[in-house]
Amino acid sequence: MVLRLTLLVVAMVGLGGCVKRVVTVPPEAYVSLAGQRASYRQWSQVSDLCAVDPRLFDGDVKSMNALLSTFLQQTSAPADGEWAAEHLALLEEAVRVLGPALALERASIAKASSVGCTFEGLGPARELNAQAQRRLDDAGDLLPVIKARLALAGWKAARPGATAAAMEKACPAAPTTVAKSAPKKAKAAAPALPVVYFAAEDEHGRLDWSFCDGARVFATPGNPPSLESVAVEAKKGARPVDPAKWLEAAAKYPSEAIVRAPKIPRKQVVREVGPEPKDE
Repeated sequence: MVLRLTLLVVAMVGLGGCVKRVVTVPPEAYVSLAGQRASYRQWSQVSDLCAVDPRLFDGDVKSMNALLSTFLQQTSAPADGEWAAEHLALLEEAVRVLGPALALERASIAKASSVGCTFEGLGPARELNAQAQRRLDDAGDLLPVIKARLALAGWKAARPGATAAAMEKACPAAPTTVAKSAPKKAKAAAPALPVVYFAAEDEHGRLDWSFCDGARVFATPGNPPSLESVAVEAKKGARPVDPAKWLEAAAKYPSEAIVRAPKIPRKQVVREVGPEPKDE
């Protein structure tokens, strides 16, 4: 009887050793970006990663690789490069949603690299993850520069129209020919000072006052204003044009009425371009 029980226990132990260990697969999570959706899980919390169906792990890695590749390609321009509004929006969205997925994927890659079994694509996944994290880390300095440059481009595009509209509103129209029979109107008194119809400050701090008579006054940072030109040239032998009245008019022009360009933040982000991901 004792012998039978002993044999039964040995048989049961032997049978139990042949059963493959079953682990709980972490719940699936998703991140959506750039029109793509990628899956990821907390694989780092699995005690025996080698007992997991490798297709599940590989599927997460491949979907994250595809999403991160698209994100990095569409936000690869330097701060002073060409940025479209949709790429700016993509970087802002990535800052909002991508961080947790990157952190969990990094931990999963580290866990998969330390176990005895082999998983595919860890090398490219690790590099893409690192590049994406650097992109997010740079975004705090990068986004204000990009926004300012886009705003500046819009300001420059709108300036000619704003200048023309201001001139039409502030400057008197050129006199028209009248019939001889028409009674002469009293000549309007000339203003005490030339009329400034538009003033602007560019992104470098250069000020420009435009006058109805065609004159322009400029001032650069650290230098006093100077008169550039007048529309009516002095007659031969006449005294040189005294710039005082134009300079005075520019000085009296309301500061709050000056149209100022958006300023580019001085701190520039140096983009480090990582190596091409290599498979392991």
